[in-house]
Amino acid sequence: MLLIQRKGASTHPELDQEIHGDFNRMTSQREHFRRTRANRAAEKKKKNKPMLYCMMGLPRSGKSTVARRLSEDRGYPIVEPDSIREVLYGKPWHEGGEPTVWATAKLMVRSLFLSGHTVVILDSTSFCKARRDEWQSEDWI
Repeated sequence: MLLIQRKGASTHPELDQEIHGDFNRMTSQREHFRRTRANRAAEKKKKNKPMLYCMMGLPRSGKSTVARRLSEDRGYPIVEPDSIREVLYGKPWHEGGEPTVWATAKLMVRSLFLSGHTVVILDSTSFCKARRDEWQSEDWI
């Protein structure tokens, strides 16, 4: 549609108002559809994004029980830094080995997602915010 604006007052103000109203409605509808399409695409991308369940709580508060139940009921794999520590060092705590334990846990989580799992459970205290922030990633929710 081509609108030509003449200088001076319009001879058909009602028609001009109607045309401009139609144009504004069409523009707002087009913008609404564009935003809706963008929102749907973002939601679809979010739905397809892997999700990491990061357990959090004090020792002996039931995190592992909940993680095991989720794993049994829904088949989600569990990554346990305590088990990694036990396998690598043969004891529940080895201060010098913590960077290796956490690097291994992160590698395991990433590998499980790459192998097709959509949900992985990290079973650790995750009590410290800095430790939880380390698990923030663009690769998962």
